[in-house]
Amino acid sequence: RASLRFVRRVFGRRGVRSHQRSGRPISCCIGATCVRLDQAGMRLARLPVWCAMTRPLISVLLPVYNAERYLAEALDSIQAQTLADFELIAVDDGSTDSSLDILWAYRHDPRLRIISRPNTGIVGALNDALAIARGRFIARMDADDIVLPRRFELQTGYLDAHPECAIVGCWVLRVDPDNHPLALQAHHWSHAEIERRIFSGEGGALPHPAMMARRSTMLAWGGYRPAAQLAEDVDLYLRAAEFGQLANVHAVLLRYRRHAASLSACQRVAQWEAVQWIRRDTCLRRGLPAPPDTMMHPARLPEHLPAH
Repeated sequence: RASLRFVRRVFGRRGVRSHQRSGRPISCCIGATCVRLDQAGMRLARLPVWCAMTRPLISVLLPVYNAERYLAEALDSIQAQTLADFELIAVDDGSTDSSLDILWAYRHDPRLRIISRPNTGIVGALNDALAIARGRFIARMDADDIVLPRRFELQTGYLDAHPECAIVGCWVLRVDPDNHPLALQAHHWSHAEIERRIFSGEGGALPHPAMMARRSTMLAWGGYRPAAQLAEDVDLYLRAAEFGQLANVHAVLLRYRRHAASLSACQRVAQWEAVQWIRRDTCLRRGLPAPPDTMMHPARLPEHLPAH
């Protein structure tokens, strides 16, 4: 009954019924219990799953949507971390490909917790994962990227050594769909420079799938705001900067994949509009004058350039 109440709270009755009509069950791993909503009614079946009983150091938030081509590689790279004290919360956001089947193939790992639910977009998926996260730290990861083995080790070490730091990222290597290197993103920027670039819409100044923060402070910030969808990283960082410092570990710890189906390539105009709203909201919140419109509209950018 508790599991049923959780599923209804997260998805809503309409979402549950809509997902039933889609012909796919809802699956959700909570603690040591995995539940699946059958297609005939509201019954929930318990499925065997092995989960760590102790509280993990890190909760990794992994939103998944139609990522079958890259998902296994992303999961393998997370499992290869030198710091293994983590839980991986994978939220299948209504995928229509084999992404959920790939996740189930990894369910032998006791650190994996799977939520399968109707599509709401990345902000809803991240907030659902954050709501059940148990770790002291929150790490982000995308289903099409590759994390290098020492990322969790180095980022937790940095946060422990720098209590003034609110969010830490890392240097990244941008790669193409076949994992061939494109460009190294490595800069010795201060907090002020990172914040300035993020305010201008350059979310890549602290790449979202490479970030780590303390769970307690992320909850204090209110998590991700739905109004900031498509630029939720920019919004989170600017709110976090009012609590502490932004920084990057000076080491390449992520291979950041760029491909035609990636969010920032498909929805550049909507993303630009979201950043404009975030900039205005940030100035209002900080009691500053409205920002000048200094960002070039993506419709005027060359096609080969990403929005950020």
